[in-house]
Amino acid sequence: MPHLQSGRAAAPWEAFCATFPASGDGLPRDGDGLADALAVIVAAHGDGAELVHSGRDRTPAPCNYALLRRLSWDAVDASFFSATLPALVAAVHALSQHYPDADAAPAQVDAAGDSTAATYTNVLALVGAAFFSLFPAETGFSLAPIFSMRANKAKAYAVVEYFARSLHDPPRHGSLSVSRIAMPDAEIPDWANAQDIHMATASVAIFDSGNIEDNGGAAGMVLADFANRFLGGAVLTHGAVQEEIYFGVVYPQLLVARLLAPRPMTAEEVIVMEGAERFCNYSGYAQTLKFAGSHVDGSPRHPESGSFLTRIVAFDALPFYCREDAKAQWSRACIDRELRKALTAFARHRSDPEELPPVATGNWGCGAFGGCKQLKALLQWMAAAAAGRPLAYFTFGDVELAEAFEATVATVVANSATVADLYSWTCSYGASIGTLSSGRDLLNYVAQRAMASA
Repeated sequence: MPHLQSGRAAAPWEAFCATFPASGDGLPRDGDGLADALAVIVAAHGDGAELVHSGRDRTPAPCNYALLRRLSWDAVDASFFSATLPALVAAVHALSQHYPDADAAPAQVDAAGDSTAATYTNVLALVGAAFFSLFPAETGFSLAPIFSMRANKAKAYAVVEYFARSLHDPPRHGSLSVSRIAMPDAEIPDWANAQDIHMATASVAIFDSGNIEDNGGAAGMVLADFANRFLGGAVLTHGAVQEEIYFGVVYPQLLVARLLAPRPMTAEEVIVMEGAERFCNYSGYAQTLKFAGSHVDGSPRHPESGSFLTRIVAFDALPFYCREDAKAQWSRACIDRELRKALTAFARHRSDPEELPPVATGNWGCGAFGGCKQLKALLQWMAAAAAGRPLAYFTFGDVELAEAFEATVATVVANSATVADLYSWTCSYGASIGTLSSGRDLLNYVAQRAMASA
């Protein structure tokens, strides 16, 4: 077991592993009686009052277990405390066998090209350790805020569902992998001169209903995560938009990716997560987000490892939080940055079959980040053409956008336009943004330019 020397900043994994002794009773310890708190959890069988404090004033139970007793959901009853929590404690105890020292722990994906993996069993135990707030504070990896009275209850329901099913269903075989990816400069097209890349290279299917995870996931597509540069965004606090819904409700195993990839993405990087199982459904969005029950994942699995053949790619858009900032998205520098980011997300990955599956995406960076929907639709189509990957584009109920995009795609393809053409027309439109409406007629403008070029 590594010794944590005073005066030296311990790596998060080293500090974490130091809490799991390689010998003795194997109980996780934080130096302040956490073992006693866990024993109380096992013994209390649902006494919410006792679970808020362990009996020692200096050792509060890390999560607000009293909230679990107040959640109006049948599955959160005494059986959670009498059966699920003791099993979760046992799973966390077992981490000392899987990760006896820092060298044995999953490597963090700090540099482009890094990749790591953890079995479903170990992912469960790691998320369980976060439930008990065992990780050093500097990791920020604790589920306690999800269970605060101010938090959206959907994530609390989903975490409980994940624990209960993972601990009481038949054992799950497989693993979750996390990779940080960047493309070399030499592989990025000169967009202005990409006359050899025809837009018809990337077929586009446009949907004004449905969503990425339901429709794209069921069809085996690559799923777009409209990410924060810090993976997972505000999932462990108040966040309740697309990425936080992925991590906190739909695919709770992704929570561990926060621990495995803590460094923010650079402008050149994306993060790929493979093997996640879907556990939950939801309804609503942001303030209206609600847990909508259990989900049985019917996605294909690897015939040998058992891992789900799910791939989610996290790529962050530039934020434009105010009207003045939003004008910057039309600059060539911003357009180039977004094209490179999207191309890196859509490019062939080592796990791709010979025929690339579509990427399911949509209004990337167009909510809280303030991006223009029409611009982001065109940029993602250009990136997909450069990657040679089909696109499934979900407008999330925006019928007007779906119809305009579909008409523009048909016109552009019919007139044999190239990536260089679309890049030129988009930049020309952006240069006139002061006199034209702010992006609302971009698609029509591009269609007219395509017809005029024939």
